[in-house]
Amino acid sequence: MHTTLLLVQWICSQNAVVHWTAMVARHGVQTLYAVADLVALHPRPVYRMRGVQKLAWYMRVANELPFSTVVIKLPPGVSASKAWSVLRDAKDSISGNMACRWNWMPSHLRFAKQPVPTIRRRRCCMARDMKDARWNDYAQLPGELVAEINKGAEMVRVKLWAKFADLGSSSSARGLYCQDVYRAGHKFRLRGERFEAFTGALKPLARHSCQQKVPMSALHSYASQHPHPDVNRCLVQEDKDTAACWIMNRTLYQLRMYDLLAKDDKWVLADISVAEAAKQRAEVINRTVLQSRRPLAASADPVHLPYGYGTVKAKCFKLSPETGSTHSCCDPGRSCFRKIVSWASCEKSVRQLFRQAGRATTLVVAKYCLGWETTSLKTSATDLRARLAGLPQPSFDCSECGAPRGGRYCMIVADAGQMFEQIRASNVLQNLRELFSRAGTDGYKSVNLRTNTRRLAGGLSKKAIVTVSNAETWLFSDLLALVELSLQVSLLYVRWGDRVIQQRSGSPIGGLMSCLHAMLSLGPSEVACMSRGGDTWKDHVAAIRYVDDSLLVSATQRCSCLRKVISSAAPAHIEFNIEQESTSQVSWLDLTISDSGGRLGVDVAYPELAWLKGESAYPERQRWPPYLDEVSFSAIDFKQRIKAVVARWNQVGLEDVQLQRAVAHLMAMLGRSNYPLRLILKSLCRWGGPQVAAWARHWHQIAVAHDDLSDNRPQLSRRVRFCN
Repeated sequence: MHTTLLLVQWICSQNAVVHWTAMVARHGVQTLYAVADLVALHPRPVYRMRGVQKLAWYMRVANELPFSTVVIKLPPGVSASKAWSVLRDAKDSISGNMACRWNWMPSHLRFAKQPVPTIRRRRCCMARDMKDARWNDYAQLPGELVAEINKGAEMVRVKLWAKFADLGSSSSARGLYCQDVYRAGHKFRLRGERFEAFTGALKPLARHSCQQKVPMSALHSYASQHPHPDVNRCLVQEDKDTAACWIMNRTLYQLRMYDLLAKDDKWVLADISVAEAAKQRAEVINRTVLQSRRPLAASADPVHLPYGYGTVKAKCFKLSPETGSTHSCCDPGRSCFRKIVSWASCEKSVRQLFRQAGRATTLVVAKYCLGWETTSLKTSATDLRARLAGLPQPSFDCSECGAPRGGRYCMIVADAGQMFEQIRASNVLQNLRELFSRAGTDGYKSVNLRTNTRRLAGGLSKKAIVTVSNAETWLFSDLLALVELSLQVSLLYVRWGDRVIQQRSGSPIGGLMSCLHAMLSLGPSEVACMSRGGDTWKDHVAAIRYVDDSLLVSATQRCSCLRKVISSAAPAHIEFNIEQESTSQVSWLDLTISDSGGRLGVDVAYPELAWLKGESAYPERQRWPPYLDEVSFSAIDFKQRIKAVVARWNQVGLEDVQLQRAVAHLMAMLGRSNYPLRLILKSLCRWGGPQVAAWARHWHQIAVAHDDLSDNRPQLSRRVRFCN
C-alpha cells in the first residue's frame, strides 16, 4: 500500500512527464493500463481521481485515447442501454490483451438519439428556393405580366402539419449510424481484430432497428394527400399559420419575391456582390473592441450573411380555389407577401453576444424608460390586468372634448406598419446615451445579468467589476458599442436571391437587437407623454404595448380622443395605424378584452371558433396536430402542449365561466381533430389542476351550456397508450 501511495503522488507531479514518455516508448502502452490497476487501490478518492486523469492524459499523448468525447448517434428504435449491452458482451475481444482498456471506454463514449427530420424541413424550403433566384429574370418582364403573376391564379392552399416524423428516413439514419461506428473505432485507435470486434458488435443494431416497428399506414395516408416539391413547384408557408402552405410554381415564386422588393421604397438593391457584403460585415464586427475584452470574431464566409425570403399573407390570400379566385386583397400599394429576414446563419458566438447585451440593456430600460412596454408574452396578461385595475368606472361625458360617451370603456388597438424600417438610428443612440447618463448620475456603472435562467433577471451595479455566480457583468460602454454596431450599415445587408439588398434605414428586420431598438424608440416618448398628463394620467388611460402592438383603454375619453394620445405618445417619425376601435370588445395578441356592463374582462382568444361552427373549412390557426393513430401519436409533444395551454389559462387568470368555456373549446377542438376522449380526460385531469379536471369530467354538461361546441364532442374509443 505504501508503494501505491508513492506511485500515485509521483504520477500527479509535474516532473513525471519525461519518465512516463520514456517508459511508454520502451515497454508499450500496457504499462499505463497496469499502473491504472494500482491507482485504483489508493484509499483516498481525490488521489484516485487525479491519478486517473493524469494517466488519461498520458494515454492521449500515446494515441491510445481520443482527445474528446466520442458520440455515436443511434438509429431509430435502438436505446443506449441496448448498445452498451452488446459492447459489454464483446469487451474481451475489444480490449484484447489489455484488460484495463474497457474501463476507460465508458468515460469517453456517448450514445445519442438522431434528430428526426420533419415534413416541414423536407417540403417547405423557401430560403433554398430564393437562393436560386436571378434578378435578371425579373428585370426583363413587362409590368402587365408582373401584375398578372401577382394575382396568384395558380396558387393552391393546403393544410400540412409539419412536426410528424418524416417518412422514409430510417435508411439514411442507419447509414449515418454506421459511419459514426467506424469513426468511433478509429478515434479509439482500435486496430485489426479489436476494430472488427468493436464495429461487428454495433453494426447489427442498424439492421434490426426498425423490424419490430408497426407499419405507419395512417401517417403514409396523411402524407400522400400533400404534394412533394420538385424542380418546378415549391411550397410556401402562410405568415400566421405554419401548418398552412401554398403550392405555387417555383419560378413565379421567385418573380413575386423580387417584385416585393422592387416596390418597397424602404429597401434598395446594393451594388456589391454577396462575397463583398459578407466581407464588409465581418470587418465592421471584428473592428469593434470592447472594454471588457469580450471576443468578437465574425467570418467573411458568405454563408453567414443574413438571407431573406417571403411568405404568403393570410389576409390577402384566403379564398378557396373552388371559388375561382384566391387573391382577396384589393388595397392599392399593399404587398400581399411578407418579407422574412433570417439571422440563423450568423455565427453562434456573435448571436449570443448580441442577445446577452440586448438583455442587459433591457434591464436599464426597464428601470428608467420602459413606457407602456411589457417585456414578455408570459407576463402580458398579468401586466394588462394590473393596468386595467387602476381605471375608474366609465363616465358618461368625455373629459377632453365634453361629448357624451355612453358610460362605456373605449378601447383602441394600434399597430405600427413596418415598425423596424421606421426606426431611426440617431434617435435610438441619443435615447440610449441619455439613459446611460441618467444611470451614471445615480451612481450606476454596470449591469449584472443572470445567466442561469431564461427569464430576464439581474440588476444595476455601482461597481464596474463585480463577481457574482451565474451572472455576467456588462459595462455601459460595452453595451453602447454593441448597440451602435447593431445599427451599422454593413449589418443591414441581406442576401435576396443572387443579389444583396440593403435596408435604407431603421433597425434590421429580425435582427438580434431589433426589439431593444423598438423599446429605445418608443419608451422615452411614452414616458414623456405620461409625464405631460400628470399624476392623474393613469386614472384616465390604461396603455400597454408589446413591441409595436399597442392597446389603450379609457374610462373618461372617447375613441377619437384616444387616437390623439397614440399620436402624441409616438415619435414624429413613427406612424401608428388604428386596427380596432370598439366600446364592447377588442383583440390584442392572444387575448380578448371586453366591456360587460361597465366591467372589463380579459379572456383568451379562440382562433378555431369559426372552424368549429362550420363557418370555415380550416381553422385560422392550427395549434394541434391531427390524431392519426397510436403509432404516429407523440405523448411527449401532447403533454407539453396541454401543460402550455393550462399555464396560459393560469397566466390570464381564467375562472368559473371563462375557464369552463376554455375547457369546452379545447375538448371540442381536440374532438374535431379525432383525439380519443379517454386521452383528453386523462391529460386534463393529470396536468390541468383540480378545477380544470372537474370541468373536464363534466364534459356533457359543458356541451349543453355551449351549443356552438356541442357538435364536436370527443368520441369514446379504446384505451390509448400514454406515457408519463
